[in-house]
Amino acid sequence: MGARSRAYRNMHTKSLGRIEAILVMIGMLFLGTVFSVGMQYWNKPVERAEAIPMTAVYASYDVARSRHSIRFIQLSFQGNEISPDIDGSCATEELINLLDAIPAGTEVSILLHPNSDTVLEIATEDRIILNFEESLRNLTREATAFQYIGWFLYAGAIVTGIKLIRGWKKGYIRI
Repeated sequence: MGARSRAYRNMHTKSLGRIEAILVMIGMLFLGTVFSVGMQYWNKPVERAEAIPMTAVYASYDVARSRHSIRFIQLSFQGNEISPDIDGSCATEELINLLDAIPAGTEVSILLHPNSDTVLEIATEDRIILNFEESLRNLTREATAFQYIGWFLYAGAIVTGIKLIRGWKKGYIRI
C-alpha cells in the first residue's frame, strides 16, 4: 500500500514552471512590502499634536466582524461625508457598549491618524470613549505583527529565488 500511495502522490503533484515561480516570488515581494513597509506607515506612532482633530455630531456606528473578532468599527456623523474607522486592534466589546451609550446628536471630539484616517481617540464632554495612548499602543503592536509577516514573505521570496536559480537548467522548479 505504501508504494502505491507514493506513486499516486508523485503522479498528482505538480511542479511550478519558471514563469509561475517568478510570479510567486514577485507576489511575495509585493505582499512583503505591503505588510512590512505599508503597515509601518499607516500605523506609525504619532504625537497627539500630529493627529488630526475633528469635532462632529455623532449619528451611529457599524461593526464589521469576522468569524471570531471585530475587523473594524465604522463611525457615522450627521452632515459629514467622512466616515472614519476604528481599527480592529482597538475595537472591543467594551468600546461597542460605550458607543451604544452615546445618544445620536451628541457632539464628539475625535483625533484621526494623519496617514490612515484611523480614529485614535473619541471623547464626549464628560468622558473619553477611546483612549489615544491605548490606541497607539494597539496599532503599534499590530504593525509589528504585520512586519513579521512581511519578513516571512521576504524570506519565502528569497527561498523561491534560490530554488528558481538552482532549477533553472532543468526547466522546472519543485517547491
